Amino acid sequence: MQVKCSLFNHWQLCFTWLPCSGRRVRRNVVRQLKNMLKSSELNALLSDSANSTKLRESIKNDIKEFKRGLEEKGRSAPVKLQSVGKTFVVTKNEILNLCNCYLQNELDEIELEYIANILELSEDFYYAEEISEELFLLSSPEINGKINKSVVQNIINRL
Repeated sequence: MQVKCSLFNHWQLCFTWLPCSGRRVRRNVVRQLKNMLKSSELNALLSDSANSTKLRESIKNDIKEFKRGLEEKGRSAPVKLQSVGKTFVVTKNEILNLCNCYLQNELDEIELEYIANILELSEDFYYAEEISEELFLLSSPEINGKINKSVVQNIINRL
């Protein structure tokens, strides 16, 4: 369950490596953060494939900390998102847009993983069971193998 701080109207999602098994565990941390990506902005950017440069620009500040968290076992890799109090539905089209941005080198592997983690962990986004496996593949390369063009192309073919 996510913790929402109404005073600041945002939360920060983190996951931590379990040292013995290498699995991820979600934990919630509430912090006062400025200039965070809003869930409504992310939804709008995912819906329009022409906005890939804006999407990359909106997450560029958070990627550095996320990358550091991935590199060190036992450390949290924060996924930052400001809630607007609405639930957005993620469809096949949004996942296809995300995958196509990666195939066109508009997003890299870490950015793709970061966005997939936001979609998978946030309570602001709802997705159908039919795309849950694809989101899991994109958000968990440490379990499923590294993200590369053939993996993303296979995801597109399945959708």
